[in-house]
Amino acid sequence: MAKRRRASTHTESAKQRQIPVIPYIPKGTEIIFADGAYVTHHEGMFIVSFVQVEHPLASTDEERERIREVRSRCVSRVAIAANRMPAVIKVLQDTFNNLLEQLQAASSENLPIERIEQ
Repeated sequence: MAKRRRASTHTESAKQRQIPVIPYIPKGTEIIFADGAYVTHHEGMFIVSFVQVEHPLASTDEERERIREVRSRCVSRVAIAANRMPAVIKVLQDTFNNLLEQLQAASSENLPIERIEQ
């Protein structure tokens, strides 16, 4: 069962009161598979580009020999303010570590993925 995410807050500068920001994902929001990501930094923000490898169709050794490169196509780009990036990294680490704990609890085998330490 999914855990409810904690709401962040936004402070109004004039009145200095906290307004909760509730995460909301509209029904039908498209999910795009990505098998990689590139991160760059520009003027106070990080740009995360999610990519998908375009595997060529090659069924013979001759066709495979002709392949000189494989493209990794960008399927989505997200800009994140530099001051918000530590929170994004923490959420990713926590979520990944929680998944590993669940997998380890369900399996007695050693997993090839190691826990990420903060």
